[in-house]
Amino acid sequence: MKLWDDIVSRYPQYQLRIVTFKSDKYRLDLLNDQFDFLVGPFNSSLDHYQFIPIGSYRLCLSVNRLHPLANKKELSFKDLAHEKILIMKKGISPVNDAARELIVSSYPDIEIVDIEPCYDASTFNYCAESNAFLLNLEYWKDVHPSLKTIPLKEEYYLPYGIVISKYMNETLKSFIKIVQDTLHIK
Repeated sequence: MKLWDDIVSRYPQYQLRIVTFKSDKYRLDLLNDQFDFLVGPFNSSLDHYQFIPIGSYRLCLSVNRLHPLANKKELSFKDLAHEKILIMKKGISPVNDAARELIVSSYPDIEIVDIEPCYDASTFNYCAESNAFLLNLEYWKDVHPSLKTIPLKEEYYLPYGIVISKYMNETLKSFIKIVQDTLHIK
């Protein structure tokens, strides 16, 4: 919001509109069609998109509030012996893949369950109902009333920012230039 406040105070001709869409899974396909850009976490190597980083979110572990480990102030992967952990499918996010690789190489008694990369209500419901842990962002710590999100001792950070298509119209190019100038990005 600070970034937006800085921009709109100097360029009041720009407006933000929150746009809903039916399937979060296909949101990138809608760029330049139903909306100009997305703001959120992004850690992918997709060729048709440009990413302007604004900050990062720490990876945490979410679990049902009634789980015996839910009262810990911090968790490490070594605490999850004989537990299940939900992690997005391999090959989507280098940060998630690095966490997965650490688990596979150092903690073979943790069961990894692959999930879709776009977390939605069903992801959080499944986590709460299955008593499994979810590799999650600190940003979504309050997303579900049955889940508690606990910081992960191993420090992994996922960048968030503005995702745009590499094929922009001139108006969007001008706006993105303003964003980059405000963020002091060349």
